[in-house]
Amino acid sequence: MRMAAQKRTHADVRLATRDTKPAQVISSPTLRFPVDENALFPAGFLPRAGAARSGDLIGIHGLLKTVFRGPSAAEFQAQQETPGSDPAQRFVARDRHEIIAHVRVSPVGQMQYGDVSIPSAWLMDLATATGHRGQGLATELIVAAERDSLRRGATLLFARSAEIDFLTRRGWRVCGRHSFSTVDACRLIATIAEQTTDTVSAVSLLKRDAAPKPWHVRPFRLLDMPELMRLEAIRTGGKYGAISRDQEYWEWLLGRRAFDQMYVVARGASSSQLAGYAVACGSRVAELVIDPAQTTAAGPLLSHVAREALEAGTTALRIDAAPDDPHHAWCAAAKGRTMHEVLSGGEAYLVKVLDPRALLQQTAPVWQARAFEAGDKTGLLALELDASHDGVASTTLVLDPATGEVTEGPERVRKTRLQLPLAQLGPLVLGQATGESNERALSLAAVHAKGAALAATLFPPLPLYYPSLDHLTAR
Repeated sequence: MRMAAQKRTHADVRLATRDTKPAQVISSPTLRFPVDENALFPAGFLPRAGAARSGDLIGIHGLLKTVFRGPSAAEFQAQQETPGSDPAQRFVARDRHEIIAHVRVSPVGQMQYGDVSIPSAWLMDLATATGHRGQGLATELIVAAERDSLRRGATLLFARSAEIDFLTRRGWRVCGRHSFSTVDACRLIATIAEQTTDTVSAVSLLKRDAAPKPWHVRPFRLLDMPELMRLEAIRTGGKYGAISRDQEYWEWLLGRRAFDQMYVVARGASSSQLAGYAVACGSRVAELVIDPAQTTAAGPLLSHVAREALEAGTTALRIDAAPDDPHHAWCAAAKGRTMHEVLSGGEAYLVKVLDPRALLQQTAPVWQARAFEAGDKTGLLALELDASHDGVASTTLVLDPATGEVTEGPERVRKTRLQLPLAQLGPLVLGQATGESNERALSLAAVHAKGAALAATLFPPLPLYYPSLDHLTAR
């Protein structure tokens, strides 16, 4: 697959494999289901995939540059310096001493899910050398990566890829949308100036002397790190899809320099208390975070970024933000376009559930609270998970909204019962399977209408969003 003209992301699963091995050889790595090894691979099969070693890094970089013409030396070095990274989180296949296939898995992080978090990882850089494609190497690498991620404690494994059919046959499902707005920079500046003027003129003349200091926008400084960590809690609080960043990760992210500039906004030039920040990468705002208590800071910050883009010769501005982010309103007011699309540049986000029971237990406080708010905390919801396509035994998990417990069985749950593929559990829990477009599919999966209704209560549509800043690559 050829490199796209735009900047690639490190979370892309860039496939150049032509892996034609039948899908039934794929195993689910979950520990909750017994695995029949004889059903996974043919008799006499010898695994060729194994964990990489430090001495393999030069060969791996050479393979990736041959297949993808990247990553750059700076990006490849940054990958090795990622907090928690380990060469063993890369898996390779060898032909004697030559690296002929590769896949990488990110360190396990905590993905925010409302007020709780889910241990998650990302699958990246899956590639097979041209002369060795069609031999099932990509299949083996994916299985090895899934099992290792589970061993490291991940419940979910994500990917961003154009090879949707390839991954779907292996138990993955599309989950989430690309969310961003595009707007003319000049119109955005004018709209912000107009609305800001209206706000100022509304201030009483008697209170004009008590007006707060004007907003001041400047580049981020390392001295701002404590304030950045405060804003980090705001960025992730109550969100769905964001990976938590500790200070070590933020320092690595800043040192990686996968963006042009990080701007912060504060009241007055001397103030050390930040109201928000924006990360600019060319004509793209990769991340925009504003303190909810100081929402008026968003206008001056966006206006500053737009002016910088104009000075660089760019008129079209893109702002990446969650579907429910209020900053899309600025673009709408400036006659821009807001996009919430499954595909962007031919790529989609996909997810694989590594441990179904753990996923339901980790999210129990959230779906239990939803049942309580809806006044429906007495009924049980049975999820009959069919994993026969993966050569794995099926099972039934029962959710009890009254206690938040997840148990296997019992068969006595009849009406509130859903029958669905194991792979569909991820989109269901992450709120991507109960929207209006999926109501019919959910009804078909339910034995009775009560089952579909209870599932929609426990797992409603969610503004799932994977922040793009984590996925930018160093130049």
